[in-house]
Amino acid sequence: MKMVFETKTLPAGQYLVIDVQSEPGTIQTAAPVIVSLPMMLADGTGWNDQVHVYTKNEVLLGAAKVMKTSDNNQPLAGAIFSLYKVNDSGPDQLVMSSLTSHNDGYTDIVGNLVLGDYYFLETRAPSGYLVNQSKSSFSITMSDQAYDTNGNLINSQVKVSSLQNFLQPQINKTLLTNASSDLGATVSWEITADVPTDIAEYTQYIVTDTLDSQLSYKGNLVVSADGVQVNPTNYLATVNNGQLTITFLDSMNEIGETMLLGKKELEITFDTVINSTAIPGAAIPNTAV
Repeated sequence: MKMVFETKTLPAGQYLVIDVQSEPGTIQTAAPVIVSLPMMLADGTGWNDQVHVYTKNEVLLGAAKVMKTSDNNQPLAGAIFSLYKVNDSGPDQLVMSSLTSHNDGYTDIVGNLVLGDYYFLETRAPSGYLVNQSKSSFSITMSDQAYDTNGNLINSQVKVSSLQNFLQPQINKTLLTNASSDLGATVSWEITADVPTDIAEYTQYIVTDTLDSQLSYKGNLVVSADGVQVNPTNYLATVNNGQLTITFLDSMNEIGETMLLGKKELEITFDTVINSTAIPGAAIPNTAV
């Protein structure tokens, strides 16, 4: 913390500068300083009437790092985090960005943290994993001094946070009927999608399928979880501009997404019809996400 007192009206004389209210986290207050005005120049050739006094308190400084693990608690490398300090009166302060987890799952240590509340926020997940959008919060308190009297880091005092990553759900799509490019022919599809391991943390789970422009949605939608058909009241299916979207919401009938707890795989089947834009003899691609 930097505080400045400036005056241009002091008469010549000696003054005692005392810290009467130290900044938060102060361990030892700076000793009082005697100031003479004016003060002779170092070479003795004159007088200086503009004196700058710098006092420095010893303040508590903490340190922290975050560990990234997989859903089976194995360390993950390649996750990127930012560290923020909570600001109750405005936007939170970015302390450091681009903190990357190493092979042991830990980021480098961030030191010189003053008293306050902090959190790590993941900005990029390792390849094949989903970003964990939860804040990993911690506080630096008066018991969290992370440096000895020589300024060396005390490793046992480093705050350690942790965040898990879960694998991105795998989605596959297969053709259930014989391939065709005949105008008006019905083409049936099956989508299989992993149910995320942390589905309980989701507020919604969405599967989308963007139909090729040569296909039109026909219907006959059936959704199953681990081979058991799901009641249509437990999800919302919409088709808009050639995109089929199936949404499981935890607010629907007080179940929705939560009815997927303990399930491993979704199976979704539906029919499309080849429309008038199809090119005879040409394959029709189709993908789901």
